[in-house]
Amino acid sequence: MSLRLADLGHHVIVTARSASAAAVVAREITATGGSATFARIDLADRSTFVEAAGVVEREFGRLDVLVNYAGVRLEGDCMGNTADSVDMAVFRSTFEINFFGLVDLTLTMLPLLRQSDAANIVNVSSVMRSLTLQADPDRPNAMKKPFAYDASKTAANAFTVHLAAALHETRVGGNRAHPGGGRTDLGGEAASLRLEVGADSIVVMATAESGITGQFIHQGEPVPW
Repeated sequence: MSLRLADLGHHVIVTARSASAAAVVAREITATGGSATFARIDLADRSTFVEAAGVVEREFGRLDVLVNYAGVRLEGDCMGNTADSVDMAVFRSTFEINFFGLVDLTLTMLPLLRQSDAANIVNVSSVMRSLTLQADPDRPNAMKKPFAYDASKTAANAFTVHLAAALHETRVGGNRAHPGGGRTDLGGEAASLRLEVGADSIVVMATAESGITGQFIHQGEPVPW
């Protein structure tokens, strides 16, 4: 995703909990001729949001695209931590990262996004966080419902819808993208899509024309909330 955005002419600020890990990706981008720097952002540490926002403000004065891709699934086995047996400590920790951290980071960056001529916020989701699809008993893995993870992502879906409404008269668009089962640290090697394929939906939303907002998209097609 970062490489794709750099190829399209964006200066990419790569972020991660580990500054050294973010630096590795930034170097890969610059090695291919792209423009990139890095910053440390940990969704469990608000001070990193403020510090990163300060760097963006000093060096660029605005932010054109914010991609919220970070998240945790603390249940382990997808069949564990169901709604009738959820571990409340896991539940709260999951929401702290996947929902409260997401909202806090977005609002911290929002003043910089408002300085852009046409900004986009992309909150990365999954079709399995759609309540419409979750309620379908005929879907594959219909009974696999890790409650803490699913609920936190569904709450983030609600934030995306509400944020799009709040920003409807501004130049900032907010959308939700489902990249597919990507081979990330969370998805694992058994996931169905290579990262470069999974990045398609994210890049489309990140570069969407002004006015496209409040959408849940997977590979160009709408997904029910």
